[in-house]
Amino acid sequence: LESYYLAIALGGVVGGIFHVIIAPLFFTNWMWEYPLSLAIALIVGPMPQVFKNVSQKKQIFIAVFIAFAMVASWYGGMQKPLAIIYILFFIYGVLFFGKRYLFPTVLTLSLIGVVLQYNYLHTDRSFYGFYRVYDHKAENVRYFSHGSTTHGIQSLDNKRTGWSYYKPAYAAFEILDPTYTQLDIAMIGLGTGGMVDFYGNVGRQVDVYEIDPTVYDIAYNTGLFTYLKNAEDLGVNINLKLGDGRLNLAESNKKYDVILLDAFSSDSVAIYMLTVEALKFYADSLKETGIVMYNVSNRHFDFTPLLFKQAYEIGLEPARRHLPSDREKLIYSSNWFA
Repeated sequence: LESYYLAIALGGVVGGIFHVIIAPLFFTNWMWEYPLSLAIALIVGPMPQVFKNVSQKKQIFIAVFIAFAMVASWYGGMQKPLAIIYILFFIYGVLFFGKRYLFPTVLTLSLIGVVLQYNYLHTDRSFYGFYRVYDHKAENVRYFSHGSTTHGIQSLDNKRTGWSYYKPAYAAFEILDPTYTQLDIAMIGLGTGGMVDFYGNVGRQVDVYEIDPTVYDIAYNTGLFTYLKNAEDLGVNINLKLGDGRLNLAESNKKYDVILLDAFSSDSVAIYMLTVEALKFYADSLKETGIVMYNVSNRHFDFTPLLFKQAYEIGLEPARRHLPSDREKLIYSSNWFA
């Protein structure tokens, strides 16, 4: 039993070193360690005999049906030559399921094929994750993704506002100052800089707190997104502070009318932002009539009951707002707590 737990602990240490230190140095344009690790695991692990008693014709039928179904669901953004290659790899993958060396090889090539079918305009990687910028031709929209989560979009025709998750935040400004001219605003989490452009014109200065310099580089220096430059052209004074938002906010000792928190990444839960102490800290950083707003959109969890309970405990007046998706107007379904 001791050897069993020692092996688990040792594997965790080795895997952690590889993922956090080695992989970011060598795999900068994609997370290639994922298909490689999967292939190694399949090679050294036991092979299930799922199709042992299934005829060859039935295997081919199952493989072709599943492959075409998957490609059909992704067809809008997939290039035709690579779609055909992916179909063939998937068919071979089903046929070779249970073969110790053939199946891992085919599966790895299939995963690589999925990656290559995206025409990434820019990829980057830091301690905080893997970033991708790519265009969706059918929607005529540019996406900025962190892991599996979209952190901002921009219309390529400039005829539509790329609201994504941020449309509900307008409610705070409408309540506080209908003229949109005299508000002190803090934003924790930069993304593409969309919030700065959308709401920057309502304030004399916008303080932006971003922990990852790579995000700022993508949003401003690559020229792939124009939100920050648009805001500067409108005369917005952008005060960017790199580092932990909560610590930098505490050091500033400044009081705000609005604090917008959009610092969750790839559906990972920033627990330190969801404590009663954190909510009280943000509330103490507001002016007397200020509002703090959390973007709590998440695929798996609903954090609003927790935040409501905490708000009542410290004497605040909580509210929530849900906005349904409208892809034509580039609005994503989102949940906000205030």
